Amino acid sequence: MVMSEAQYQSVMRGCLDNLPTLNSRLVRIFISSTFTDTREERDMLLENVYPKLKTYCKEKHGLDFQVVDMRWGVPADATNYHQATILCREEIYNCQRLSTGPNFVTFLNQKHGYKPLQTTIHVAEFDTLLSSLRESQREVTQLLTWFKRDDNIVPPMYVLQPISSVIPGYKEMGNEEAQQHWETNYNELRNSLKFASQKCFDKGLITEDVMHKYFMSVTEDEIFHGILNFPGDPTEHCLCFVRIIEDLEQNLHHQKAWRFIDMVQQNKVDEESQQILSSLRDEKIIRKLEDFNITKTQVKWSNKDGINREDHKTYLESFAATFYDCVVNLIDKAVQREHRQNQDEVYIEVLQHATMAVDRCAMFHGREDILDSVEKYLTSDVSEPLVLIGQSGCGKTSLVSQVAKQIPLIYHRNAVVVLRLLGTSPDSSNLWKLLRSLSEQISICYSKDRKLIPVDLEGLKSYFLQLLECATASNPLVILLDSLDQLSTEHKAHRLNWLPHKLPKHVHMILSTYTEARDIITMLKLVFLSQSFITVPVFSAQLSIDILKSWLKMKNRTLTSEQFSIVEDIFKQCSLPLFVKLIFDQVLAWKSYTPLSECRLTSTVQKSIEELLSQLEKKHGQVLVSRAMAYVTASRIGISEVELEDLLSLDDVVLNAVFEIHIPPFRRIPPILWVRIRHDISQYLVDKEVNEVRTFFWYHQQFFEASETRYMKNADFSKEIHSLMTDYYLGIWHGVKKPFTYSPLQVMRLGLKEAKSEADRKVAAQPIIFQQGTGKIPTRYNKRKLNRLPYHLYMAGRRTELYCKCLFNFSWLKTKLEATSVSTVLLDYIRYEENTSPVHKALKAAQSTLKRFPQTLAAEISGRLLAVQSGMKSLVEMEFLQDSLSASARTTHLVPYQPCYIIPSDALTCSIEHPSIPINSMQVIISDGSNSLVTLTVHNEVITWDLTSGEMEKTTKLSTPNGERMNVMYKGIGSETVIVGTTYQKQGNPVFIMDLRSGNIESSLVMEKNYPAVGFIDDLKLDITSKLILITVLGQAADVYDRFTGKLLQEFKVITDQVKVLGNGEMVLYHTRQSNIYSIYSLEYFVLLEQISTDQTPKALFTGESSPMGCVLITGCPAAHIIDLDPKSSKFGQTVSKIDIPKESEFQLAGMYGDKCLLILADKIFLWDLKMNKQTMVFTVPQSVKPDRKVLNFEGILTPDLQYLVAIYEEHILIWSVVTGKLLQTLQPMKTLLERIMLSPDGQFIICMFTKNNSIMIWNLSNVVKEADAYRPLSVDGSASYMSVALSGKAALACSSLGNEFITIDVPSGKGRCIVARTYSVMEPIVTADGNYAVLRNCDKENCIKMWNMESGEMESEIPISGLQVKQYVLSFDGKKVLIVVENDITRMVTLNIFTIPSGDFMREIHVGRFHITEVFFADRDKYIVLSTGEDDVDVSVKIYKAQSDSLAYDLPDMHPKATQPVVQGEKLIISVQKSSRHEKDVGEQKWKLIVFDVVEGKITFTSNVIPDGKLKFGNIGRYGIDRYRCVYDLKKGEKSHHFDSEEVYQKEASGRLTAPKVSADERFAIWVHPEGQLLKLGSIETGQIVGVCPLHSIPMNLSITPQNIILIGCEDGRIMLVQLVDESEQNLRNTVMGILNRSKVQVQKIKRYLSWNDKNEKKDDQRKIKQVSDETENTIMACTVL
Repeated sequence: MVMSEAQYQSVMRGCLDNLPTLNSRLVRIFISSTFTDTREERDMLLENVYPKLKTYCKEKHGLDFQVVDMRWGVPADATNYHQATILCREEIYNCQRLSTGPNFVTFLNQKHGYKPLQTTIHVAEFDTLLSSLRESQREVTQLLTWFKRDDNIVPPMYVLQPISSVIPGYKEMGNEEAQQHWETNYNELRNSLKFASQKCFDKGLITEDVMHKYFMSVTEDEIFHGILNFPGDPTEHCLCFVRIIEDLEQNLHHQKAWRFIDMVQQNKVDEESQQILSSLRDEKIIRKLEDFNITKTQVKWSNKDGINREDHKTYLESFAATFYDCVVNLIDKAVQREHRQNQDEVYIEVLQHATMAVDRCAMFHGREDILDSVEKYLTSDVSEPLVLIGQSGCGKTSLVSQVAKQIPLIYHRNAVVVLRLLGTSPDSSNLWKLLRSLSEQISICYSKDRKLIPVDLEGLKSYFLQLLECATASNPLVILLDSLDQLSTEHKAHRLNWLPHKLPKHVHMILSTYTEARDIITMLKLVFLSQSFITVPVFSAQLSIDILKSWLKMKNRTLTSEQFSIVEDIFKQCSLPLFVKLIFDQVLAWKSYTPLSECRLTSTVQKSIEELLSQLEKKHGQVLVSRAMAYVTASRIGISEVELEDLLSLDDVVLNAVFEIHIPPFRRIPPILWVRIRHDISQYLVDKEVNEVRTFFWYHQQFFEASETRYMKNADFSKEIHSLMTDYYLGIWHGVKKPFTYSPLQVMRLGLKEAKSEADRKVAAQPIIFQQGTGKIPTRYNKRKLNRLPYHLYMAGRRTELYCKCLFNFSWLKTKLEATSVSTVLLDYIRYEENTSPVHKALKAAQSTLKRFPQTLAAEISGRLLAVQSGMKSLVEMEFLQDSLSASARTTHLVPYQPCYIIPSDALTCSIEHPSIPINSMQVIISDGSNSLVTLTVHNEVITWDLTSGEMEKTTKLSTPNGERMNVMYKGIGSETVIVGTTYQKQGNPVFIMDLRSGNIESSLVMEKNYPAVGFIDDLKLDITSKLILITVLGQAADVYDRFTGKLLQEFKVITDQVKVLGNGEMVLYHTRQSNIYSIYSLEYFVLLEQISTDQTPKALFTGESSPMGCVLITGCPAAHIIDLDPKSSKFGQTVSKIDIPKESEFQLAGMYGDKCLLILADKIFLWDLKMNKQTMVFTVPQSVKPDRKVLNFEGILTPDLQYLVAIYEEHILIWSVVTGKLLQTLQPMKTLLERIMLSPDGQFIICMFTKNNSIMIWNLSNVVKEADAYRPLSVDGSASYMSVALSGKAALACSSLGNEFITIDVPSGKGRCIVARTYSVMEPIVTADGNYAVLRNCDKENCIKMWNMESGEMESEIPISGLQVKQYVLSFDGKKVLIVVENDITRMVTLNIFTIPSGDFMREIHVGRFHITEVFFADRDKYIVLSTGEDDVDVSVKIYKAQSDSLAYDLPDMHPKATQPVVQGEKLIISVQKSSRHEKDVGEQKWKLIVFDVVEGKITFTSNVIPDGKLKFGNIGRYGIDRYRCVYDLKKGEKSHHFDSEEVYQKEASGRLTAPKVSADERFAIWVHPEGQLLKLGSIETGQIVGVCPLHSIPMNLSITPQNIILIGCEDGRIMLVQLVDESEQNLRNTVMGILNRSKVQVQKIKRYLSWNDKNEKKDDQRKIKQVSDETENTIMACTVL
């Protein structure tokens, strides 16, 4: 049924009245038929059609397919209790409730079928029937024996007794006498009731409908409920198949005729049944269904069993095809009809919780006092959430549900009610999914665009809080979140920093949690006031009995007084609502005639659950129940009925128990068996959607715990269950016959010749992807397999398969990343104890990039694992690396050519990379709880990060009145409050105050005074106390403001260069600039408390939160004064001691830690004991880390426990033991300078920032102490600021930003050759075309041009030219000459001096004149020299000289001063820009033209009015060039063909010279870098599309590409990356991958896939083992050579 907009809005707004049926991802069809006459049809469906429908539903629509066929596998126990009819009706209702499309199919042929006895008869009706029998002088004793009056039913009824209660031997296996006894009794009872009902009807004592139920068959009853009485449109959900055997009546003599028609005796048809059947089949059904719902077929009788596969092959195949088509047709129509419901996941989520809430409300009773308190809260102006706390099982969920139902009545009829019973669905179990779901519902209700909802968690947190502002007086918002404890701990959800601390107007929030969740309650009480909490008590004994009576009344039941007494006694021992519910469900089964000795109750929840499970086992079989419950419990988060049915069908222990005395037509579990079990425990199971599948699980944690203890405690049994589930999710047995062995008892009883057999269990397929996405159709992933397979492999102890199938399988990893998230993928490695593996380290280091660009997974993995390839011993690891390389080539055309990324050590907790974090960020704060790190970005955002994982927790946008950029952030002393300000104060002085725990803005103020003359960030100091804000501008002002209003309270008349807030914010200390005076003022009265004077000029004062002392360093000497800053001390403000260490340099920094003082010099640190007033330890920087230059940064911190000293020294982290003074660890995080180091307050984490990188690294201190440095790829010290690559592509030279390190690189091998220079700083080097030599310039006044051998690293020669005269130098195309542009510093005359390489011999000079040379290069294979000349960029011309004769060949006038270049290096064509008119002097865009000049022909060969922006970079063809804005120009057509990445935001739109975009040698691809995103991008010049992205994880400093398409990138962190560009050829791809592996010096063998996803032979444990590389092969593995 199509849902109206009003119905949709009603559900989304939280109305719990008249809810539509909860949509399911399930096609569930009840098959109604008589049993004996449809055996062949049902077998055909089971064997051929149902598997096809399963596949179709899953792949086409993502639906599960399930058939409920109650006609086979019916156990004797079901017959014993007369449950068949009741169970059938329940399953018909379930199919109608759950199924998408078809839900009922009947096969209605020529047999009316079995007619059951009525299980209950109203007392009045029964008495009427008895009277009729007595009047007819019929025996009634038998009826009174089998039917007993039950007064516990209201009104009372007569209940049909279990067969075994009258015939004790009935349940005994093989007791034919008892069976026959029941058959006789059944017939007599039925005849009596038929006779009596007919008599009563004839007399008008009962209606025809009442009479007919005594004549009705099971099939007719099913059709009545499935079609005739169906509340909806049966034509959309029902099918009827009619098969008529034309000559059946001519074959009544056949011994099998009874199977196909009702017979009263041999050869005689039961006319009564045929008449009822005819009316049903030919009249009633036709009136309800259309022709397309009914299929009629006529067949002939066969002497071989009437209907069989051979004689009726055509009919059966046609039937199967018709059945398939009809069912598919109904499914497709339903999916199309219910498209909105199916596609709108938030609607499904909301309806699911609403449906569960309605169920809880149905059982709600009492709690009036709490409901009154909730009503008062809702109708008040309280701006905090209301929190309900109670012990597990106390009824919080029912209470929250009842509140949700009553909100329109007790608060506001138009209120939007957002309800989540947390943990009952996947979208309410995970914080990211929860916030997404809440935001979507609120957006719908308040007409906000759902597309605006952020994808990332931090964005979600902020956006969710923004959405709360949508609430209005006419449409208030109430959010109810039940069971916060059921949220998973992922994303640090239990910290609750995603909850609003202050609610906007018209918004209320009700939360609940159980008392055992101490961490959550602690967090709640830290944030909210005590009056915001309500304790939910357990029921009193009297209330419990009142509630039980109320529930019994709802079920039309009661108890006897004696039974009530038993219940009252038990409630005195326990009265938890959950316990009351358990007792209620037990007493429902009590009859008024049940002996009191059988009315037993347990006294605790746990014992009651155990008793329930025990009774289930007795009733349904211990084997079946224990293993079914084990599968449910082992699923951990829920299992679908299809999955459970398949698993039980694969479990031969279960099947041997079920089929103990007969062989079924198919070896599958009969559906009725689970249906019966679920019927008995349905109230303790909850349906929910997990991984896009409808599942069920225990509705309460205590049921899960009891079941786990009972069924999964045995380790071997647990592994067996998980192993069977593993095989199922692997899909091993789909379409494959599974072997099994009959038990000895079965062999004997069934007379089998062979115990071993095999059978196809018809289980569902388990591909990793159900449907590959195309166009607008999204990819449909098998999320059940992706999420559950690793878990079950782990729990089954199948570690090898866990590795090769999941954790080290690239296809799996890629698919799971696409289907879920990088956080989910990482969680697998933690859960399954692989968090120390290189793969986990690689993923962890790459997570920031993978969140934005999941397609870079292959490059991230292979670019790191290549470094550890030498340690790989198994083929699984080798294959994983090879697959990663291949995938990188296929998906991005880019492959790491060598190990190009850092593999972090275990000590690295995480690395935070975010383009909005400023480089050299000082705006970083750590929370007092050591769990969060806060950064201030360039985009006015405060980002909160999880300190332990690096995950972004929250982003808070700071909106300023005039768009000021906020750039200063400080944390208040001893508080979790952050204050944010700005130095941009020309129009105002905005300030934000934030709560660190929640990330919420507490207030935003515009201060009464602003400071427009603030110079630098360091000049503005902010601080905050409980009442005040202190703003100090060094050298200008020292002011105090009201924290809540921004009003100026005090202006201290002091010109200060240092400020410190002391104590608990009670005092402030200022140092008067250029003086020896420190002044301490009261912040309560703003009066001077103390002045401190030093006898020498102070450098700075240092304090510490853990110390009452201050340390004043003295300028120019190793001396310090220790000052008492404790206001309670008698020596307050006095110098209590002096430190003087002779013969040392000046103290640079100091730190105060209790009674310890840390004094930092240039290369050592002193630890001073203040009590003993003496030095206790000296920590000296090791010589190995000292640079050959001035040290720029050295600082240290003591850990809170005073066990370690952590220091940064340039780019190194140094850690000493404070106890022993021993240097424990030297760590180099990056080859770039460290700017700042911090310790978390608990001392667990080291946080470091860098001078030229926007990364923040977080290290685990204890692991750093234990572990050596991480692997680093090819690198230079400092940043790789410049790189020169030989034209041949054979070699390259990388230069460090420090100026004193050059590394030569052998490009084909991807390795460093040697260090070229270390003793002096040089400028840009150039490598010869052949890669043998490098020419470079240093800063010497003489001999500034030097030539170096690239192979040996030795200098070949020096050219005696002054560095002041050299303006430019270039190399010839052949690499044998260097041309140096020399300008005489007196005459200003310019000459071109040419020298030989490598000897440095002078060849000749060319006199140019007094010109400014802007460009110079060789052309036409060194035959010409091209100069761009001019005087101050005016009257610029291009002069072309013949290289051999030094004569001027051509002079091109009116040229652009900086636009001349070769089209292809060393060739004859040059490109430049010339004025369009010789007479125009103004430079304008329309006055210029692009020209191509042939230096050999001496003419312009091409002109165009399309002018590129700057120079173009060409390949080796000369047609396509790219400019610095990523625009591609086609010289052949004279037009701009593409603009790559035009919509992407680049902070600097144009690239710099060194990072300018490039074109591949064949000019098929363009490459460029995104500095802020730290990415290398690849574009197709043919299509203009971006075809590849490769992460850099650092700011790119330069970019080059060789003729062999090897891309070289120099990074700010010192790394030199080599990336191979690969074309589409599969052979080229394979060669590239194998070449990369070989270059890593690893013996590569052909990898055989021992374990393939489609390997059907993978059946036994020995087939799951992975072969290892042999010892002989292992010995051939050589380690990677790392420079």
